Amino acid sequence: MKLPFIVKTPIPPRFPEPIPISIEEADDLKATIAQLNKAKEEMQATLLKATQENCKLKMEGLRKDKIIESSNKRLRLEEDEKRRVQDCLGGANSQLKHKNKERDELLDRAH
Repeated sequence: MKLPFIVKTPIPPRFPEPIPISIEEADDLKATIAQLNKAKEEMQATLLKATQENCKLKMEGLRKDKIIESSNKRLRLEEDEKRRVQDCLGGANSQLKHKNKERDELLDRAH
């Protein structure tokens, strides 16, 4: 057995009855609202400046990261080149020691 679908309409909320206030109180409330709006605008301007500064600092950080990355890459290349040169010099030194040993042996035989 299927039950009928019932739609209930919401009851609109009841608003409280307005409380009468004096003209002075109304003026004070208007002045407070104006001050709060001014403070809000100042805070929004401060937030905008801070957001702009944050973006500027992020961009500067990214730029510096790229410089560091480039410097590190260049340093790695220079270190690799230095190792290759050291290896070549080590090989040349080894050959010179071998040649010097051969020379000394030849000199010893000649005497």
